[in-house]
Order: sequence, then structure tokens, then C-alpha cells
Amino acid sequence: MFRTALLGIASALLLPISLQAQTESTSSPSPLEVTVKPTGQHRQLVSVFTNQSISVPELSFDIRNVSQKCVVGISLRTEDKDSEGKVIATGGATFFRQHDGKLNCLEPGQALSETDRTNSLDEYGNPPPKKDVTVDFVIFSDGSTWGAGNDLEQKGYLRGKFDAYKQMQIQKNKENCNSHTNGSPSNGGLSANRPSAASTSSWRFRR
Repeated sequence: MFRTALLGIASALLLPISLQAQTESTSSPSPLEVTVKPTGQHRQLVSVFTNQSISVPELSFDIRNVSQKCVVGISLRTEDKDSEGKVIATGGATFFRQHDGKLNCLEPGQALSETDRTNSLDEYGNPPPKKDVTVDFVIFSDGSTWGAGNDLEQKGYLRGKFDAYKQMQIQKNKENCNSHTNGSPSNGGLSANRPSAASTSSWRFRR
């Protein structure tokens, strides 16, 4: 019976992390406040309509965590609109915050700024006068989520990154247990962190 119980525990631990994550919630307010601001810089874009280079103001997303949880994954959706409010382009930005093998949390009350890398010009070669931004999907450090995740590709990207991180932690814990069992812990019984970028970001743009 004891062996059976151990096997049951092991099977639960080996379940995909995404199956153990809490159900998404959209009933509560957005955990993030996002504003679009000019950086004061300009960049050069080439219009696909006029084939001419044009200098446009550079924009940034200012993202503030207004929830009570640590945020590690963010997916935004954008709509560029003309002066009449007509949508001329849609796009988005996705960020998974990880540094030196550890989650790089956006703590409650903290804010970050990310440059808008979407490239949109109207048929006359002018930048859109308005850009609307909505929060589509958020992953917290405990594995719970917020948002419908209508962009399934970016939702899957964030889930995959979080699951990979959790699997890496499980593997590190196994290695630590094995080193202690063998009586020869290395690096003080801690395995080395896998190096990674300060934040892994995925951008896409579509007209």
C-alpha cells in the first residue's frame, strides 16, 4: 500500500504543469494598467504604399501591475486607428519575464516600459493618430492566469515558457535530491542556473 501511495504521488507530480494551473479568470478587473506614451525619440519607417522613408514618433507601453500578485507573462493586443476611428492595423506584444533561470517578477505596484515595435502607416504614409491597447492574457508566478487569451498563439507561447520553467525547476530539485542521496553535493547542493535573457519578448504585427 505504501508503494502504491508513492506511485500515486509521483504520477501527480509528472502531470503537465498547464493541467495543474488555476482556471483563467476574467471576472476581476485587469491586473495591469497600460498606457501608450511617446519616448521623445523618432525612428525611420518605409511606407509600403509610397515606398518613401518617413520619420515617426517612437512610442512605448508603460505597464503597471495593479494586482496583488507577481506577474511574469503578459500578452497585449493593439489596434491602430485613423482620425475617424477606423481600425487600419492590428498587432500586439508578448513578454515572458525570466532572468538567470529565475522568474523576473513584476511585483504589485511596480511598472515597466517597453518600446512599441509595431510598424504601421496609413495609405498616405502617415502614422496612425491613435493606438488602443488591451490586456489579452496574464500569467502570475503561482501559475494562475487572467484574461481570455483570444490570441491563441501568444497564449500558447506564454504557457509553454511557464511550463518549461517549472519543468526546469523540477529537474533541478531532482538533481539536488540525488546529490544529497549520494553524499556528494556539488556547488553547495545547488545546481547552476541556466543563463537566459533578462526578459524574453515576442512581437508580431499584421495588417
